[in-house]
Amino acid sequence: MPGLDPGIHNKEGGDTCVLSCAAANLGIYPILGIYLESRVNRDFSDREYDRLAALSLALAPWQTVLSLPHLLALTAIARTPGLSVNELAESLGLPQQTVSRHVAILLGRYQTTPETPQTGVISFIRQEISASDPRRRALFLSDDGMALLKALASDAPANNPQ
Repeated sequence: MPGLDPGIHNKEGGDTCVLSCAAANLGIYPILGIYLESRVNRDFSDREYDRLAALSLALAPWQTVLSLPHLLALTAIARTPGLSVNELAESLGLPQQTVSRHVAILLGRYQTTPETPQTGVISFIRQEISASDPRRRALFLSDDGMALLKALASDAPANNPQ
């Protein structure tokens, strides 16, 4: 049939024909409000595409709380538990002041206002006094931080922010 692209496979392994962009714009389909799917990007395997979709699903609930630099800081703390803020800044290649702000956000300090109580505050990391140097604060993942990173690292992350 003209205009069909038989090169796309569904998850079950069968061929799925999808109308090309040119064919989708012809005929009665747009008039009826039916817009047919067209997958142009074939740079990803089905497994990679599914993993990207799962990653997007896992990150969606956190997009108003965490940015990419926060996630990078969180993963650095997960890889090297007990880092100080200065060590974290060095590993990320960022100024100490910037990393201190990221740490404060990961500790949940900016999630409340004077009008809202501290209920529901999510802390992704915890800070402890270092055993080797009492002036130093060591950074570790909290239970929420561990849960988030496990969801991101799994093949089918849960979409549950709490």
